[in-house]
Order: sequence, then C-alpha cells, then structure tokens
Amino acid sequence: MSLTALIQSVTVELDRSDAESLPVERRIAALLPPLLAQPDLLAGVDVRFDPKNYSVTLLHVAPEGRFSVCAIAWMPGQWSRIHDHRAWCALGVIEGSGAEEFYRLRTRVTQNGAADPIAEATGGRALSQGMTSFAAPGPHGVHRIGNPGPQPMLSLHLYGCNLAECGTSVDHCFDA
Repeated sequence: MSLTALIQSVTVELDRSDAESLPVERRIAALLPPLLAQPDLLAGVDVRFDPKNYSVTLLHVAPEGRFSVCAIAWMPGQWSRIHDHRAWCALGVIEGSGAEEFYRLRTRVTQNGAADPIAEATGGRALSQGMTSFAAPGPHGVHRIGNPGPQPMLSLHLYGCNLAECGTSVDHCFDA
C-alpha cells in the first residue's frame, strides 16, 4: 500500500454509511499496518529531525479539510505535551520506537476557588515499528506521545481536521 492508496482508503472509510460498529479513529488506525511496513513510504519527502523539538511535516490535506496526514520526527527524549484532540486521531510508527502514555482528567480546585483540569496517568505502552494507536476527540482521548529511546523515531499521523488551516489537532494541553 502506498501513501496515495492510504489516502484513498481513508476517504472510502469516511464515506461508509455502515460504519457504526467502530469509532472512526479505530477504523483509520486499522488501515495503517500494511503502509507502515513499506521501507520507502516517505521516499522523496523532506522530513527533518530537529534537535530541540519534534518536527511535523504535513503530507496531505483532503479536499474540504476532511482529514490530514503528516509525518512526525522525534529525536530521543522528545515528547508531546499531555493533550486531547479536537478531532479523531490515528497514528503508526514508521521507524524506531517510542511510547504513549494515557491520562484521565480530574478537577483540582485552585486557591481562588476555580476548577482546573489536571491529567492523571492511567498507564502507557511501548510503540515499536508497525504499531498503531488512536485517540478519540475530547477528554476521553487524553494522551502524550514521545521517544524515550536512544534512536530517532518517525511516525505517521492522521487527523480528522485540516492541519493547513488550524495548524494542530490538539485542543487542550494539561499538566499532570
């Protein structure tokens, strides 16, 4: 499967009228494994590893902004912030390995009486080459992704929004 074939498959999946059995983020993540095994998946794409921050390369925005595809390059020790998404998210590891941590939100009352959401860790898992994950939009998909290992990691991410317009699928960031 090529990146072009993946884009076509995602479009077909989003158009399905009988898709009530699984959430869209799970269905899209299920399309990724054959693509992640392709050694030349990003041939000709200028993906850059930044020593200071993980680096996002936008690969495709679907017509009408239905979804976006990007590659994210992670150097050792780089992590996203703890966050939720404004739209569905599916991802897979192309090269290297990383980790995903999961969180639930709880409310902390500040000294002035305001309610402040705080993220509480609920677990995590290692992500090796070929593995996929997904996140639902909103507070039930709070997570963070990163590269705790010694080698660079490259991952493919799909989001149910137009990254060219909004810049990010992240809705809120949280403290732990």
